[in-house]
Amino acid sequence: RDIKPYWFPTTIRQLADAGGNPVFDDHNYVVGMLTRNASRSSADVFGLHIGVIKKQLDDYKREIQLDPHRTYCPGCGYVSRSRSLGAFYCEVCGSVLPDVRGVNRFHVAQAATLYGENLQRPCRHCEARVGYYNGRCLRCGRDM
Repeated sequence: RDIKPYWFPTTIRQLADAGGNPVFDDHNYVVGMLTRNASRSSADVFGLHIGVIKKQLDDYKREIQLDPHRTYCPGCGYVSRSRSLGAFYCEVCGSVLPDVRGVNRFHVAQAATLYGENLQRPCRHCEARVGYYNGRCLRCGRDM
């Protein structure tokens, strides 16, 4: 199996942490970042080429400039649009967005479509429309 050109193997076998350390070349230039991704055929860890990281950063900056209400979610990496509706949570993973962590949060009716709240029938106990998992309401936890 071929590895993508933006991944490169290293001779490093153990990481002291979750990765993210810079990788330098012989001239002390940053060429990439260490990751936790390891090969199945060897104990070596891989690095991610700096060009790919820069492209992702440039894409993020462009998205933020196009819509200043977008916020990066540290939980999943998505650039959330929920702040433009006054909401507090990432629409992909549900994490509290970093710029509203210390703020008192409340229900925002106009954000209901963002989270798919109107797509479910209401819970007969709490009237929430957040959905169900394993036959239980995701808000109150009671059986359907």
